[in-house]
Amino acid sequence: MRKFWMFGGVVAASLGLAACGTSPATLNSAVSSLSSSPDAEISISASASGPDTAQAQPYLSAISLDATFVNPTGAALSTATSLNSEVTVNIHNTALLDLRTVGGNLYVLINASALHGIASLPISANDLSAADALFGGRWFEFPKSLLNSYLRSERAKLKAEGATPPATAKEVQEEQTIMAALTKFVENTPATTLASGGFSETASLQAFVNALWPTVEGLDPSGAATPTDVKGSYTLTLSTSGSTVTGGSISITAPGSGGNDTVGLQASVAHNGATVVAPSNATVLSESVLKGLLNEAK
Repeated sequence: MRKFWMFGGVVAASLGLAACGTSPATLNSAVSSLSSSPDAEISISASASGPDTAQAQPYLSAISLDATFVNPTGAALSTATSLNSEVTVNIHNTALLDLRTVGGNLYVLINASALHGIASLPISANDLSAADALFGGRWFEFPKSLLNSYLRSERAKLKAEGATPPATAKEVQEEQTIMAALTKFVENTPATTLASGGFSETASLQAFVNALWPTVEGLDPSGAATPTDVKGSYTLTLSTSGSTVTGGSISITAPGSGGNDTVGLQASVAHNGATVVAPSNATVLSESVLKGLLNEAK
């Protein structure tokens, strides 16, 4: 079971690499461009097509994610010891969730009324109104000192219980090994240069499995044979302007019960001198409130 979880992680990591199918120097240069500026603005959306994706289409077309990262010193992101950031989860053009980190403090805004933008969502209007009355339009602040105190407390509790830390050195090494194998596969797969700038590659999912399975098997040997009947294909793209990444995408097409189905993720990248500032008049939360919220989330 763990092997399949690891292999799923490889698939998820593909979007992060986008596509290159060219030399390591080109890939590394493109990836380095993401953090060579003092800021980066990333927008991500999803799509689906095909008869078996009909139920998912209204949700995927409505939801998008925007993320902004800023080095408060004005130097490149790659040199930052801490970042200011903002991540918003949007329903159409309305932010459902807005998360900001500024100076180590976390700020949260929840706008439940944004869910009205998905007509098929199985949540009553009364429930949305109640949630919006509680959270809507109000910023909440989790101070840095409070977050650090809670994390120290949780680490001490795990240590006392003899629990395994969330990420051991072995697990980190395994992730690095998988990423190295994935990078090699992407670099060695034939690619097409895009007239607008960048690269695109398409290959079968079976080729992907054949290339990556030995690495996964080496990390978690169980004697299982390499899957040999993996249907479908993937397409990876990396859009560039010169040596600067401007976007990327991944789509997977596979046969379904009524024909081919395709799901995809698209990302755009910009560096527009963005800033992330703390919201005014945020409600500062206490340690007891934080513990209560985190316990409810477990």
